[in-house]
Amino acid sequence: MAPEYVSVSDLRRAISEELLVAAGVPRTGLLQALLRPLLWFPAHRFASLAAEFDRRVALNGLAEGLRWLLWRFVDDVRVYGQEHIPASGPLVIVSNHPGSYDILAIGAHLGRDDLRIPASDVPLLRQLHGTAKYLIYTHLGDDSHARISAARDSVRHLRSGGALLVYAASKVEPDPAVLPGARAGLQDWLDSPAWLLRQVPDAVLVVTIVSNVLSPSCLRSPLTCLRRQPRRKQFLAEAAQIGQQVLFGRRFPLVPEVRFGLPLAAAELGAGRDFQTARTIILEQAERLLAEAQAR
Repeated sequence: MAPEYVSVSDLRRAISEELLVAAGVPRTGLLQALLRPLLWFPAHRFASLAAEFDRRVALNGLAEGLRWLLWRFVDDVRVYGQEHIPASGPLVIVSNHPGSYDILAIGAHLGRDDLRIPASDVPLLRQLHGTAKYLIYTHLGDDSHARISAARDSVRHLRSGGALLVYAASKVEPDPAVLPGARAGLQDWLDSPAWLLRQVPDAVLVVTIVSNVLSPSCLRSPLTCLRRQPRRKQFLAEAAQIGQQVLFGRRFPLVPEVRFGLPLAAAELGAGRDFQTARTIILEQAERLLAEAQAR
């Protein structure tokens, strides 16, 4: 059966809608219809890129699609510890989340097409038919039923022998190469990785640190003055960076770095006994990898 490809026009409409919703415009109503044409050009550029990415994922798998997309934005990536990644079997990648290209950099160098990635459950992502099967949808807010459903999907995938990406802090964190607070941010990492290993004792956990994905010039963008909170400023800097690259083809002199730690088994983490022991071991390895990233 031939894969079902998303149309650029459908994606363009969905992207325009999400941009307006983010700006506070109701998803339905006259204002949406009036303002949507003003976003035609940027929405079309993003939609064309997303549609081609989705097509490549459907044809060649997630890793190949992520590699294609990554090289649209950067000229090189430094990867350390790639030899630590098991080629098969249940795997939990526990990573920081500096944003921008972290998913691309990890997935492109993991060497596994069975990776599943957390993603916000928005209509736009549901339209990416080739990519959707690689996503585990998470929900914003206090939807406990949705969180339980995402946790069950994660455990089911691991038990089938797949790989799973987990953002341990469940939020965007400072880029260790250009922003302060990355080490302090590790204290916000949750117990979810240890919980996963308790559910799937034969899984292996690999701590991962990504850095140098955010351009310092974009952090100085006037756009960031719209927000005072550091995390909001970082989000706007990321939006300015990716927007310039997609809309105008600008290249930033960035070389993202990905560091994979030594694989940790459930027995080594003590995940079957208490979460605090496992969390301490995970944070110790994360701090070592972070120190290596910042030393460069």
